[in-house]
Amino acid sequence: MRTQKSGLRQVLAIFALAVVAAGAAQAGSVTVPGAPTIGKATAGNLTASIAFTAPSSNGGATITGYTASCVTGSTTVTGTATKTPISVTGLTNGSAYSCTVKATNSAG
Repeated sequence: MRTQKSGLRQVLAIFALAVVAAGAAQAGSVTVPGAPTIGKATAGNLTASIAFTAPSSNGGATITGYTASCVTGSTTVTGTATKTPISVTGLTNGSAYSCTVKATNSAG
């Protein structure tokens, strides 16, 4: 019987450590990064180059990429990059676009 109690104590001790570790993981959980700041958008032939500044908060994880979305009417065109600037292709010359940039990390 004594070894069973000892074994039970070990299992309970391991369980307690797992609960503490899970709590610590939640305390340092990763969130989505802040929004980048668009600096300058440069128009080209059917393209735009969107320069930006990285967000001040990465959400607790490395930023893995950036997406620029440019909208005119009901049409959205996107481009992706891992650093500034982002090239967005497939635009229509002479159309006005509203562009945003978002950062992505492991949380989204």
